[in-house]
Amino acid sequence: MSFMDKVKAGVAEAGSKAKTVVEINKLKMINISKQSSINQAYQEIGKRVFEFEEKGLGLPPQDMLEPYMNRVRLLKLEIEQNVQKMANLSVTKKCSKCGASVHIEERKCPKCEAAFEIIDVTDYETVGYESSMKSVAHAFGSGEEEPDGGEKR
Repeated sequence: MSFMDKVKAGVAEAGSKAKTVVEINKLKMINISKQSSINQAYQEIGKRVFEFEEKGLGLPPQDMLEPYMNRVRLLKLEIEQNVQKMANLSVTKKCSKCGASVHIEERKCPKCEAAFEIIDVTDYETVGYESSMKSVAHAFGSGEEEPDGGEKR
């Protein structure tokens, strides 16, 4: 391999790593936004509970809080998926047995010899999941309206 070939390979590898870092940071920012939305839903739940208690009505009915609770559940699931995507983008993974940091392509841990589980995700699983998430999102709304039907602030 000539010097120029080595330089080209190094530049290509650096570009690939930079792309991975950008994608991971993008997912982190998305998760921060989703966590903010979760916090807003928590505030709305608290507001509803407070308003009912102030009026001496006890707790609000479950169906009043359920849209907010479903929104939180959906956002938490999406955050967890993004965390998994970030882990998959990383060039290293953690051994579940000993916690060692291992190159992503290793089939077993060099420290403790634990074999890594290989999970094959097929398209039909993804399509089924996306379809169910779209129906949950549709039931809740497009995200442009609050669960109580009001406009997004």
